[in-house]
Amino acid sequence: MGVYRQWADLPYPEKLGLAAQMVEKHGADKAPRKMAEALQLKRLAASTRQEFEAIISDVIRRQKEMRE
Repeated sequence: MGVYRQWADLPYPEKLGLAAQMVEKHGADKAPRKMAEALQLKRLAASTRQEFEAIISDVIRRQKEMRE
């Protein structure tokens, strides 16, 4: 059983992992909302959405680099 942590407390590699899972399962367009649901956020603030989108972009960039 895990310990509850705030999003801000998660190390970047864990954030990348969550984003990668959501992109894989739901696609990049739906990933921000699915990340919010996974984190049990009641609403997705614009600043949080922007952070999610930046992390998702990083995931996609890293995936492309691995394929090259």
